[in-house]
Amino acid sequence: MLKKLIMIIFTLSTMLLIFFLGIYPFIKHENVIAIPQICNLTEIEGKEILDSKKIKYEIIYVDGIGDKIKKTVPEANSLIKQSQTITVYVEQKKSEKVKNMVNMTKDDAKIILEDYLNRYNIQYEIVTREVSDGINDVVLEQSIYDTNLDEISKIIITISKCEYYITMPNFVGENYKKAFEFCKENGFLFEGIYVNSILDTDTIIYQETDDGSNLRKNSNNKLLFYIAK
Repeated sequence: MLKKLIMIIFTLSTMLLIFFLGIYPFIKHENVIAIPQICNLTEIEGKEILDSKKIKYEIIYVDGIGDKIKKTVPEANSLIKQSQTITVYVEQKKSEKVKNMVNMTKDDAKIILEDYLNRYNIQYEIVTREVSDGINDVVLEQSIYDTNLDEISKIIITISKCEYYITMPNFVGENYKKAFEFCKENGFLFEGIYVNSILDTDTIIYQETDDGSNLRKNSNNKLLFYIAK
């Protein structure tokens, strides 16, 4: 009886040994592969490389400068099993919408429009509309609102033009006579103060009223200028 039990145990042990040494390694064996370096590639380029190596992956989009792979988890050159899924983080640029320029001054709106022209090649046009009362060079309306900039080819803004108001020019660097004529034609009082300066005589070196200011015509308001002597 004991001898028979020993034989059974020996047979079972032999079968288990054959299983673990012979069959089991083939059952559990998986290919190991290194994650390729795909950072800074486009999403399409990265996918092509991963697909060619039969690596499973999931895509997660994050804010960034554009269609570019930011990183992988695990990192490049890490060893993974063939069945493992890696995570690929892809940057996507957020769509920028056109700003609402209504009630901005013409100069402020033009800065924005020039920026759009340089970055997105969006053309722009500035038209004027006569108003019975109000101030000059203020944006009354624009042709496009709340739209992605990459979907726009042209923007038109309408600015105010009122016969009772005029926009203050920048006379710095000009001969004082130009400012004097401006005051005379539009009903302002010209006042000039001569100061020592390295600039040419009769050149305006400072004006008290900021350029771009809206002035009511024929108000007899005083406009002060400092002039080189």
